[in-house]
Amino acid sequence: MMLRRISSSAAVSLALACGSPALAQDTPARVAIDVGVSTQTSSTTFAQTVSFEAYAETGTLTTSYSIAQRARLEGGGVVRLWRGFGIGVAATSMSGTDPAQIAGEIPHPINANQPRALTGTAGAFHSESAVHLQATYWFPATPRIDVIVGGGPTFMRAEQDFVSDVSYSQTFPYDTVTFQSATLTRENKRATGFNAGARVGVRLVDHVGVSGLVRYSRATVNFPDTGASAVRLGGLEIGGGLHLTF
Repeated sequence: MMLRRISSSAAVSLALACGSPALAQDTPARVAIDVGVSTQTSSTTFAQTVSFEAYAETGTLTTSYSIAQRARLEGGGVVRLWRGFGIGVAATSMSGTDPAQIAGEIPHPINANQPRALTGTAGAFHSESAVHLQATYWFPATPRIDVIVGGGPTFMRAEQDFVSDVSYSQTFPYDTVTFQSATLTRENKRATGFNAGARVGVRLVDHVGVSGLVRYSRATVNFPDTGASAVRLGGLEIGGGLHLTF
């Protein structure tokens, strides 16, 4: 009887030992944090027209802006709430100065209806930041590869320099004008849009790895006091960086 009990206990222990790999599987990570850089694949362009009076006539200044896409600081995190479903947030920021192309029609001080052409360039500052909220689904493609897809609202803020006036020189008989400088006015606006994207993280050692990002976002801001057209922010964005899981 004693031998039978010992044999039974040994059999149970062996069964548990053989099954231990399944019992000892890693608990799926519940939190992912990513820090890195990203950039959009296309530039942002828009135009502005300002009217003014000079010599009892109306003149115009039309300025074209092109915002080059620079590296954006990128950071965010995802929390798994139930199975693969969770919530996430990410933030990006970038700023820089780009040349704005100015084309003007300046009324003539002597001859009516004979405006003079003016061209010039001014450095216009632009900054852009965004906060992306997401409903996410997180699943392991392999034991070391995390795939997180999601989408939701995006809150953007843009700060932009606009040409509000120009200085120019002219000499008799005043048939031409020479651009000297531009007066810039800085405006900032907020807008709400949307985002959707995916992130793939590869765990290299323990909880540390690298990740790649693809995200599309869009929002539109208006600067009604400047005479500018609507400015579309966002676009297709790619990036990568450090991937941490807990």
